Amino acid sequence: MHSIKIICLLFGLLSASSISALTLKEQSIVDSLQSELAKVRTPADSITILYDIFDISKRDQRIKLAPEIKDLAIRIGNESVHMDMLRHMSNFYLDNDSILNDIYREAIRIPNSDEKKETVAFIRMMLATCQSKYSSGDDRQKRIRDLLNDITNNSHDTDIYNQVVMLHTLCTYLGRETQGDLLEQYLDKQERIITQLPGTFPGIKNILYTHKAELYSNNNEHEKAVQTDKKLLAIIDSMITDYAAKGRIYRNYDTNYYIVYRRLLANHKALTPQETEMYYNKLLDLCANNAYLASDLESNQRAHIYYLMANKRYNEALPMLKQQLRKEIKNQPLRKHLIRNTIEAAQECGDSETLLRALMEYKNILENFIESKAGEKYRELQIVYDMNDLKSKNADLELEQHESRIQSNRNIIMVSLIAIVLLLILVVFIYRLYRKANRLSRHLLETNHTLKAERDAMKETQKALIRARDEAQKATRLKNDFVNNMSHEVKAPLDAIVEYSQLIVDGMENEKQKYFQRFAQMVTLNSELLHTLVSDVLELSELESPQMKLEKMPVSLHSICNMAVGSVKINTPDGVSMKFDSESSPELTIKTDRRRVEQVLINLLSNATKFTQEGAITLSYQADISAGTVTFAVTDTGIGIPQGKEEVIFERFEKLDNSVHGSGLGLNICQLIAKLLKGSIKVDTSYRHGAKFLFSIPIA
Repeated sequence: MHSIKIICLLFGLLSASSISALTLKEQSIVDSLQSELAKVRTPADSITILYDIFDISKRDQRIKLAPEIKDLAIRIGNESVHMDMLRHMSNFYLDNDSILNDIYREAIRIPNSDEKKETVAFIRMMLATCQSKYSSGDDRQKRIRDLLNDITNNSHDTDIYNQVVMLHTLCTYLGRETQGDLLEQYLDKQERIITQLPGTFPGIKNILYTHKAELYSNNNEHEKAVQTDKKLLAIIDSMITDYAAKGRIYRNYDTNYYIVYRRLLANHKALTPQETEMYYNKLLDLCANNAYLASDLESNQRAHIYYLMANKRYNEALPMLKQQLRKEIKNQPLRKHLIRNTIEAAQECGDSETLLRALMEYKNILENFIESKAGEKYRELQIVYDMNDLKSKNADLELEQHESRIQSNRNIIMVSLIAIVLLLILVVFIYRLYRKANRLSRHLLETNHTLKAERDAMKETQKALIRARDEAQKATRLKNDFVNNMSHEVKAPLDAIVEYSQLIVDGMENEKQKYFQRFAQMVTLNSELLHTLVSDVLELSELESPQMKLEKMPVSLHSICNMAVGSVKINTPDGVSMKFDSESSPELTIKTDRRRVEQVLINLLSNATKFTQEGAITLSYQADISAGTVTFAVTDTGIGIPQGKEEVIFERFEKLDNSVHGSGLGLNICQLIAKLLKGSIKVDTSYRHGAKFLFSIPIA
């Protein structure tokens, strides 16, 4: 075999000569794909070409392409491509929790499927990794306790994806606090659950095995690290096969292979010589075709160092180790690993000076490592203590719940026994009811026959009642017709009697006129009373008729009030004044039946003249705009209404003083008109200086 220096030189020359060629080749492919893209006719046809451009492009270009492919997938309804781009974008923005949250919110709006569940879980895992990176020590401790509590309390959670995310989040936060057994324990638990996932998307497993491989490698658990990396290689192989089957021939996992091969070489103590040679050659093949990987290999030379150490070529490895240690390596597990290799190589080569320097640095690293491990162990013990305390509390709670269930079961048994007793009583009761029901059934049959006979009799009675109702309605119509006819027939003779009596008096000699004038006035007065009675009867008949209609139109309240006062004022007794109080009654126009309102006011004013011998009779009104009503008030200084008679006076033919002329129908007519106008009429019982009637109607 050639010496390592010759191999490195040849490899460097190959890399240098292929960088330009590969770049030109990639650019040529991209140009060709863009030409094809310009020729496609439908958005769906462009997805495959865009994927090829995406796969062959560098990271910066992929970051720009991903949103464009995602938007195109949304337009054509390709949910699989949509979710694939969301997963890529969550990888690109692993350090930006704001963008990751936006990606997560977009993912959860996609219709449900196994791939959607895996995608959402993957994005949540990326978000947890990002948030753990920027959390403080106290925040991490609190988050770990909360997660342990959730995992303990939700041990029966049936959502396997939720379990995976919770365990990944716990392991991510634990990994920043400790690299000990507790972390390995929960990583193993996460692996057991991940193997049960129903989907085929390998991203979740990739995250787990990468985490485990790094942990085992840092802890010098070479066997576990090698086994885990072999699983990673199998996952990457399956991903390449799947992508090739989908026609994505430019999908490149060289970087993933490179990292895994280098970590395998770092754990060469768990590899056979044949495996060491195989993985090293594969790594060199990758670098021969990838300028970026070739540059990384030549920059840190770790893969060369591990290979030389595995083959015990210490003289060649030592200069590379010394060169690497002169660099500032922030990764402390890596520097410790390189120092350990340096000690081994210097010891074998007899380089005392390098050995001494390496041992001194290794001593400092070990002191810091022991100190950090002590801190880790303390934090791990604190977590274990908190977890045990939580388990103790949960055990107490479970015990209480168990006792509660026992007590509940006792109560259930007691209630069941009582229920059985009650059920037996109910059965006996039902049996007795059954026997009673039989007796009732027989009785009902007999009663049924009786009821049928009564039903037939009731039908005959009903027919008789219908005939009686029809006859009563006919009689009512005949009565109304009779009243109307008689009223009209009576009015004409009455008018004739009054005119002829006055004509007889006018035809007598002057000295006899005064004597007979008194009799003529009595005839006129009694004729007017009879005329009023006939008019009231006609009015009642008209108001009670179903064909009664109101004629509403805008009218002035001042006009109505002046008209009513003017009509009655001539009949006012001497010593009594009658007026309309226009000053306290502002002018207002309302929509109503003018004739009916005037009729009510004239009746009320006429009644006031009958029972007022001195003083004043006043008509006024008040408008309540908010309530939509106007209230007329007719006030007199007469004898007033006796207490307890305020409602009686509105009854038909009701007269408080039989010596006063009148039919007793006026107030009843007023009440009927008030109801027709959707208003009301009543006596103001608070007024003590006579009588006061309040007549209210709507404004519109």
